[in-house]
Amino acid sequence: MANSLQVYTTIFIFQKTKVLFLKRAEWKKFAPNLYTGIGGKVEENEHKDIRSSAYRELQEETRIKPEQISPLKYAGEVLVFNRPDGDHLIYYYSSQVTNDFSLDLFCNEGKLEWHEQESYSELEIIPTTKSCLSYIVENKPFRGIYNALTEENKYLVVSGN
Repeated sequence: MANSLQVYTTIFIFQKTKVLFLKRAEWKKFAPNLYTGIGGKVEENEHKDIRSSAYRELQEETRIKPEQISPLKYAGEVLVFNRPDGDHLIYYYSSQVTNDFSLDLFCNEGKLEWHEQESYSELEIIPTTKSCLSYIVENKPFRGIYNALTEENKYLVVSGN
């Protein structure tokens, strides 16, 4: 088992009552055909500015530019430990589509889809993300921890700072 920490970002974009999800492509090694937000791995030279890494991933994967959405708002973080490839720290952000902009739903990592906030629980969402998504939708800060080896009570999310 690797003992390095890998850092990732995930962004959820809102437009009125809808949330933008990425349905990961079937050819993806991790979580094929599951839903998540938009994001990816933080590069070594980006660790001092995680938010900039999130913007970079957003542009690379979707062609959405920072001026087309409200500034990214930190939502929370999840530590995933006991993974075969090392521990993961995921920073979650949220944003709103600016009123005068319509998004072109392009993505090189899968398919982007708008879903009503009330119906997202019906989607097959990556478990770490599904456990904290209600906090993001309700605009409540959170921190979470996820044990990748345990089948029961894997996930604990603590609301608050």
